[in-house]
Amino acid sequence: MPTPEQEFPLDWVDRFIGEIKSFVFLREYDELLILVPNQSYKLNRSGMKLMRALLDGRTLDQALGGRQPPPHVRRDLFQFFTGIVAMVKGCLGEGRGRPEVEAIPYRRPYIKLPIISEVALTYRCNLACRFCYAGQHRDGDTAIQMTTAEVKRVLQIIRHEAQVPSVSFTGGEPTLRDDLPELVAEGVRLGLRVNLISNGLRLTPALVAALVAAGLDSAQISLEGPEAAIHDGLTGVPGSFAATVAAVQACLAAGLPVHTNTTLTGFNVAAADRLPALARSLGLDRFSMNMVIPAAWMREAQPGLLLTYREIGPTVLRVKAVARDLGIRFMWYSPTPYCLFNPIAHNLGNKGCAACDGLLSVDPRGRVIPCSSFFEPQGSLLEQPFTEVWHSVSATRLREKQEAPAACRTCGHFDLCEGACPLYWRAMGCAELAPVAPAAEPESATDVNFGNTRPISENLVLGPRNSSRESQGGNHGSCEDGSRCPRR
Repeated sequence: MPTPEQEFPLDWVDRFIGEIKSFVFLREYDELLILVPNQSYKLNRSGMKLMRALLDGRTLDQALGGRQPPPHVRRDLFQFFTGIVAMVKGCLGEGRGRPEVEAIPYRRPYIKLPIISEVALTYRCNLACRFCYAGQHRDGDTAIQMTTAEVKRVLQIIRHEAQVPSVSFTGGEPTLRDDLPELVAEGVRLGLRVNLISNGLRLTPALVAALVAAGLDSAQISLEGPEAAIHDGLTGVPGSFAATVAAVQACLAAGLPVHTNTTLTGFNVAAADRLPALARSLGLDRFSMNMVIPAAWMREAQPGLLLTYREIGPTVLRVKAVARDLGIRFMWYSPTPYCLFNPIAHNLGNKGCAACDGLLSVDPRGRVIPCSSFFEPQGSLLEQPFTEVWHSVSATRLREKQEAPAACRTCGHFDLCEGACPLYWRAMGCAELAPVAPAAEPESATDVNFGNTRPISENLVLGPRNSSRESQGGNHGSCEDGSRCPRR
């Protein structure tokens, strides 16, 4: 008969914590464990205390006061940490079949502060994309932007007042700012994980090397089609496809984690399923896509550009199938109404509108906007306290999804779906929802209480946001590629 030490070994825990500590962030304010950049899980006080001690450098033995845990506590600790392993691997799902997991009703607000942040360093750009939102945000000269010192001040607010562990520099085109390496270095100094969102035209090997030296963690490069004719046709600049591909190669050569992102429109959607092969041929292990966010001006000025929610589902599933066959990871970013396309059902994760919710978006003047496509300033981080801006009436209204269509607010899926994108409904109307009957309350509208009834193990509350998979019971879970992974 195995001893408790053999049945529930804990000698691997310290090594495991050392491996994950660089991308795990604890936030006591709303009891969150954040897998940087964008997955969040609730912890209770026991879990927070234990994980804080370990992430601060204490060993498990030290965290337990040097005492050998009795058998039932050892079992609970083992279940807790193997659950953390499953969470990190992405195969915890809703925890079904795990003795340490208890489902409890999902409640909003799930979070009190944002999870991710982005700073548009400038609205200037060296492309003229047909679907670009930044060019429409001109309530004045696009050359107006924060100084280096002001951006650094905003980064301090993001890290210390908003308590967000990561930032993406975006635009416009952020590489048009000569101080970009300095800003990256400042973000790193503050303890932020720094990502760059770029079209790649200025990402020469020399600039990539400077950014890597400054501490840049990753890059996302915009690639709008699998060939030059499509990409250049959308960006409005001949030769931009070749420059973008060269930027991806420069990032890979420098050892910088990079992936491509494609905005799906009516002009490239037919070729979307050719993008996985291109990404794979470039040496990437993942790529992402989002749906163009409609605006009234697009309907008038760009006939054929926009896609509907009813159209997008088949395309996403087609791309997902091709990516799976090629062995490359596909990430889908856009929220959709679950009655028309349910991403959770297709193992794509929970996608909801993050405006003034999970996302803190800052424009080039230091103003908080709901998202990069949603230009309704909520207040200035340079002129007002963060809490005043974040908890303003208008930001709270967005966070509470009060702009969702009436049909969505009475739907049983609303807590997960959240009515998709309010900008979409403004531009496209709600006719797509008319034939859809209200849905029954979904089983997946739950938080997951990770632990059991014993005080030592009432550890985690793992929320459904970004939980796209369900464990299959027993000692294994089901990963997104269909494989089985052990508990540790």
